[in-house]
Formats: sequence, C-alpha cells, structure tokens
Amino acid sequence: WNASAASIHTIQNAEGEPKGICFEPVGTSTPFMCGLASDAGEQARTELTGNNYGRIDFAAYCSLNGQFYVYESGSNIGHFEQYQGGGLIEVLLNAQCKVEFRINGSVRYVSQKKLEFPLFAAVSARESGQPFLKQLRWVGSSPFDCSP
Repeated sequence: WNASAASIHTIQNAEGEPKGICFEPVGTSTPFMCGLASDAGEQARTELTGNNYGRIDFAAYCSLNGQFYVYESGSNIGHFEQYQGGGLIEVLLNAQCKVEFRINGSVRYVSQKKLEFPLFAAVSARESGQPFLKQLRWVGSSPFDCSP
C-alpha cells in the first residue's frame, strides 16, 4: 500500500450534510480502499498519508477481479458481492445513523460499529501511478444526490 489521501472537509454530525461519499472504480485491476475515517482530525489525516488503511473506520475494499470487501479499522468484515469498473459505490450514513455500503444503489452491508465524528473521506491504494477511481464526491441526504 503506497498511495493514500484524506479530505479536508468532514461530516461533522449525523444531523447535517454531507451524509457520506460515493465513487466509481475505474476498473478491477488496482486494489484500493475508500471510505470514512474518524479520529483527532489532523493527526488521523497525517497518519493516513502514511498509507495506513487501518485508520479508515469504514472502508470499501475494491480488490482484484471485482471482489468487494468491507473493512472496519483495518479488519476484514467480509466479502459482499462484486463490483465493476464504472459502477457506483457508496459509503454513507443511513436514517438509523449506521454506515451503509452500497453497490449501484443496493445495500450490501450495514455496519454496527459506533460512529465517531468528525468523519472525513479517505483513500488508500496498493499501487500508485495508475488511475483507480473517479468521481469521488460527497453525498447529501438523498441517494439521488450522488448521480453525476
């Protein structure tokens, strides 16, 4: 894992917006994780830029050959279907204040892990130099807010 980034903007609480993130994987040949991270703000952002995907609280792991996994704080929660390049993946808060993982609008997993705010967007990739995701953006309260 040799590439990572974290957002400056955050989700401050469950009542406001944004509610999460969405993105489109470019393909299925470069493994990466993208999700929501919490901690002490700048400290967590600094550690994330050190390529530590374990600091991402709620991570969608787009593995090789289209395999989709969920990780929570570096631990593999499980395999939840497959994804395709150009498909839409969402990691967002639902009405019950739980983090949902969706592929093309279908819920694949709902986390039971306790939320800690603020949450910011975070990405970690196994290889740098190749595009692996596009259209990473914040999601509002409506699932339709994520459409391009």
